[in-house]
Amino acid sequence: MSVPSFISDFMSIFSECASKPSMTRLCELLTARILAIGKSTISNLARVYGLDPYACPWHHVFSRYSISLWPFSLTLIRLIISTFSISRNVILAIDDTTCLHKGPKVFGRAKHRDGVRSSHGTLVPLMGHKWVVLSIVVRIPGTFRQWALPIAVGLCRSSEFAKSQKKRHKTPAHIGRLLVAKIKRSFPKINFIIVGDQGFGQHQSAKDFSKPGLTLVSKFYPDAVLRGLPQPKKKGQPGRQQTMGARLPKPSEVVNLTENFSKATVSWYGGGERDVEFIANEGFWYRQGKGVVKVKWVFVRDITGTHRDEYLYTTDTNLSPEEVISLFTSRWAIETTFQECKGQLKIESTRVWSERSTLSLIPLIFGMYSMVVLITKDKVTNSTRFPISWPGKKGPTFSDMILILRRNTWEAYLNINTQMDQGTYAIRSSEIRKIIGALCQSG
Repeated sequence: MSVPSFISDFMSIFSECASKPSMTRLCELLTARILAIGKSTISNLARVYGLDPYACPWHHVFSRYSISLWPFSLTLIRLIISTFSISRNVILAIDDTTCLHKGPKVFGRAKHRDGVRSSHGTLVPLMGHKWVVLSIVVRIPGTFRQWALPIAVGLCRSSEFAKSQKKRHKTPAHIGRLLVAKIKRSFPKINFIIVGDQGFGQHQSAKDFSKPGLTLVSKFYPDAVLRGLPQPKKKGQPGRQQTMGARLPKPSEVVNLTENFSKATVSWYGGGERDVEFIANEGFWYRQGKGVVKVKWVFVRDITGTHRDEYLYTTDTNLSPEEVISLFTSRWAIETTFQECKGQLKIESTRVWSERSTLSLIPLIFGMYSMVVLITKDKVTNSTRFPISWPGKKGPTFSDMILILRRNTWEAYLNINTQMDQGTYAIRSSEIRKIIGALCQSG
């Protein structure tokens, strides 16, 4: 089996990010992952591709071959920005996800909180990896929701590992700030709007993302300490200039004392709209020993649904409350990306264990999600019928994209094109055996 031309042409964009042998193997692995129905193990991908699972040359691709992930990320960012013609603001959704990984010798494996199964009162642990994923939020014409395309990934290691290595433990928020700083350094002229949950909305994140070209939108604290404008220093007055003014009421106190709320219709989770009522105010967010950050906070209440009340904030005080609410709800696209990477790309079924393989394979699988969307976005939006349908489906999904790509790959392998009529064609027995073997794989 050979790599289809549309995959090799697309991967040629990343030719400078890896050596020629490495790029050849990556193209083969990408083709096999598109065709595979079951797990993402190297043995399963080799079976689908028609190779011996025990003697194929893929087992050492990620541990021995030369692959540079950061040039991959930068090239992917440029490709996404040019493809979707993003000229003004680039929305970056940031979040962390846990992936189950069995094995006592797996690098970076630790006990983490499972955000899907845990609740506010119950903690469900998970043994595996926690990844901080940074993605660009885009809207594909013809689809009903926004899409989060992963561009950079970082591994969160446990505090025990950092202690054993005598290094400082980095939290998910710290890793997220480092990823954003590296991207901003490579794209200094682009304005980035970072959208994250409360775990990424700490005071230090607000302070770092209040610099020129960066904006943070996240959840706020109802009991946050806010200060007013500092009074200007009078002529001849001893002492230094004030950095903060008088203490302002807390956001929760303002909400309790307010009777008349402003109302608006804003973009909501899942691509819909909701009627909400809100209160907005500004102030200087103060934390002892960490200084102050000027923020605009927004209290939002859903009056047409059952969503809980939320306190949001942004470091850009020029944004309207409606824009703050719409930007924060756009982060839900990254949750859909996590679900589809685990369900469609089987990211939790990998069996790599060494440091170099772990830090290479998982980020590339996240990047494969973006590659599949970029390759098939025109084919999905131009199609009037969806390959996979169910009652109430509004538009194409990632399962439609992966199915179209899988079908095009098989057609390229069998030399089937749209110019052929409905005749009968001879197929070699070796090709039939490969197809039957791929279709018989368990999901």
